[in-house]
Amino acid sequence: MPWWYAVTMLIPNYFGNLGTYNYWGPGDYVEAMLTVGTIPVFLALFSFDPRKKNHIVIFWIAVAVVSIVLGFRWWGTDVLYRLSIPLLSTSVPTRIFGFSSIAISILAGFGWDAMWPLWGKNRPRVVRQIAFYLSALGIIGIVSLLLYRVHAVCPTVLPACRMSAIRTTVLEGAAFVGFLLLLAVGMMRKNFRLASLVGIFCLIVGISWYNAAKYLPFSPPKYVMPEHPLIRALSSLAPNRVTGIGSAMLGSDLATYYHFADTNVYDPLYIKRYGELVSYVNSRNRISNLTRSDVTVSPDTPVSTAAAMRRNTFWDMTGTAYLVTKKSDALHTVGDTVWEDQAWRVIYRPTVLPRAYVVFRIVTEPDPDQELADIFSPQTNLIDTAFVEDPVPLEPNGFTGGSAHIESYTHNRIVVKTRATAPGLLVLSDTDYPGWKARVDGNETPVYRTNYAFRGVIVPSGAHTVLFYYDPASVRLGIAISILSVIVWVGVVWVGKRKSSKN
Repeated sequence: MPWWYAVTMLIPNYFGNLGTYNYWGPGDYVEAMLTVGTIPVFLALFSFDPRKKNHIVIFWIAVAVVSIVLGFRWWGTDVLYRLSIPLLSTSVPTRIFGFSSIAISILAGFGWDAMWPLWGKNRPRVVRQIAFYLSALGIIGIVSLLLYRVHAVCPTVLPACRMSAIRTTVLEGAAFVGFLLLLAVGMMRKNFRLASLVGIFCLIVGISWYNAAKYLPFSPPKYVMPEHPLIRALSSLAPNRVTGIGSAMLGSDLATYYHFADTNVYDPLYIKRYGELVSYVNSRNRISNLTRSDVTVSPDTPVSTAAAMRRNTFWDMTGTAYLVTKKSDALHTVGDTVWEDQAWRVIYRPTVLPRAYVVFRIVTEPDPDQELADIFSPQTNLIDTAFVEDPVPLEPNGFTGGSAHIESYTHNRIVVKTRATAPGLLVLSDTDYPGWKARVDGNETPVYRTNYAFRGVIVPSGAHTVLFYYDPASVRLGIAISILSVIVWVGVVWVGKRKSSKN
């Protein structure tokens, strides 16, 4: 964020909001969370006392300062976010403002406790900070009024953006003045202190609710995630994958909420291999601009013959059995219609590969570009050929008789029944990712990255049960660190209590 966006720390909706569809600030309103409010920031100013070293207060001041510095744009953050540091580089930088809001809110609580005794001991300091703060709000209001008077152009086409800024500034200013009046009554007239505190509480809750409703407007669930016949139809097709083409492209969050399998994914972190595969499908270039978690195969239609071939191959290899189209698009797709209403149509793709299947021809190709070229070659038949990057201990045998059936499928556990006339490679069209492991009849077996981004496991001849399960080392490491931390903490507390008892 640019530094002038810091005004939203005091006036959360200075640049408009989503609740009234008039946001005109930089970036995305939802991602820019530097929204604390005038009253909490004022109280936070009283949290630090240089004569008393409160380590908790110092810690939260450090959190606030560091997170604010990392959320605004300057040469330091330009360099930092280009270093590809995990977590920092895989998220939106302004989300760190969430830490700023939490830290300032906690400091406001410490400031509230410190302000009451300070009024009796050092009233000039309290008066100076009130005067300084009112001056800052006044400057913001004057600048906003001047920009309105000179008809300053906004970054968007909203004609009333400057008036919106003035309104929100006046609202926060009025709330702060009301807070000061109630505070003064409580400090000067002890008989009215309880009523003053109740009034301050109601005022803070009211202004907080107003700003929260602007940040995340509350709507009835039926308007956010409505019941729809098409959604019910897609949910019934799981675990078969579906995708939308043309103007029927499905929102990537619908599949997560309604539990159907959309080829276009939305994940917390970007899965590099799958992103490169989708990039190759879209542009024949595995290194493209797909750098976020929204990995989407182009739904455009029509497309070139080469692009259509890559896309169909991708849909086949990922088990995308159904296409969703809008009848108004008048698209010509091959396949039987399995569901339709007046507006939508779901079409079955007869060339789709099973979600799990057994192959007997294995090609080792360590070069990623060549592997992609081979996978999408017209001469390749993926139903009997699989590509791996590391050598697989499986001798060519020329057999073709094998089958696989998914017996159960959950987020972290998949059971597949196989039957083969000779040893082969079970291909599962789920993304390969660290932490996924496999067992054949209860015995641990290696998982090979197959067809650039998916999983493969060697299965012997005959009938067998293959279990894929997610068991990342990071979870065990995290548990071990947590247990060790608790032990250290208990030890520190115990030693501290022994020292205090001796003293």
